[in-house]
Formats: sequence, C-alpha cells, structure tokens
Amino acid sequence: MYRKDDENYWNLKPTDLKKSPDYKERKEHLARISYASIKLLVEVKLDDTPAFGFSGNKLLYNEDNYKVSRARSLHLTHVSKVFRHQLRVHVFSIYVRKCEARIAFWDRAGGVVTNALDMKTREGAKALLDFVYAASK
Repeated sequence: MYRKDDENYWNLKPTDLKKSPDYKERKEHLARISYASIKLLVEVKLDDTPAFGFSGNKLLYNEDNYKVSRARSLHLTHVSKVFRHQLRVHVFSIYVRKCEARIAFWDRAGGVVTNALDMKTREGAKALLDFVYAASK
C-alpha cells in the first residue's frame, strides 16, 4: 500500500498494483473503502495526535490545536462519507490512539465523545469490547 498524504491514510490503486512483479498474488488484497457497507467506523492512529482536543482526560492548549483539528477533520470526513452513502440517523465510531480509545455517537447535528478508555486496564478493554459486541448485533 502506498502513502496518500501525511494523515496516516493509505491507499492502493489497481494501476499501482500492476507495476508490481507479483501482481496476481497481490490483486486479492487491494485496499478499498466501501462507505455504503460500514456498520461501525473504526480509526486507528499510531502517532501522538489526539482527534478530540484532549489527551487522556486533560484538555490540550493552543499549541496543539493544528494537529488536533487535522486529525479531527479526517475523522469527521469519514463520518460524513458514511452519512452521505447511507440513509442513517446516527453513526457510531471508535477512535483508537495508542493505548486509549474513544467511542463517539454522531448524528447530523453533531456528536458526543466518551472519556478515554484505557485499553491497558481490564475495565477499559472490557468496556470497549462490550460496545463492539453490542454494536455487532
């Protein structure tokens, strides 16, 4: 897969794949996003950029606002594409950054985001898995 931009977003196109010597074996692993079939939106970041303006449960100050707003706008772009491709009243999403996760509820007017769930603790991991299990039904 090839890096599309600096937002940790990867994309692999068929024209890029044809240049590869092992084209036939790699063709079945072509990366595609189907916004029409997404049930639960999950975004995973490995860098240090929180998307919702606070790290842990601490509010960030102005020096981090640029990175925060770029990460948040990328996440909101994915949410808006789900709304655009599906006739839905609301969308749930999970934003995972390093060892913490946040569950968000979005409707067409805005969203609500939970406090950080620390996945290193049993309680945080259980809360996240319970939510994913309930969303799968």
